[in-house]
Amino acid sequence: MRLISVIFFFIFPTTVFSGISDVYYCTTEKVVRFKNFEVIPTIQDHRFKFQRLEDRLKFGSDNDWFKDMKFKKIYDQGEETFIYGSFSNNMNYENGQFFLSMNSVKNGVVFLGTCDIF
Repeated sequence: MRLISVIFFFIFPTTVFSGISDVYYCTTEKVVRFKNFEVIPTIQDHRFKFQRLEDRLKFGSDNDWFKDMKFKKIYDQGEETFIYGSFSNNMNYENGQFFLSMNSVKNGVVFLGTCDIF
């Protein structure tokens, strides 16, 4: 039975089973920040988590860039491709990689990174 379980998980990786109510643990690999149309020195990378709900993403309440953010669903394929956002924020996710942008007229920050699903 153990052998069958191991073979099953190699054939169907965990990303196939991701979906609504999953918790994503993410690490940024690249952060670019803009202020008054100038690129400013890169801020430190971040680790954060969020939960994927039916109609929104719910970020943790840790004291960081993402504290208590809530993005509404824009597009959700149902497995490993989705886009959630708000008026000036957007998060695209596909197969373990994300692109998250937050901006105003003159300022913004872009996060690129990877996530693991639990």
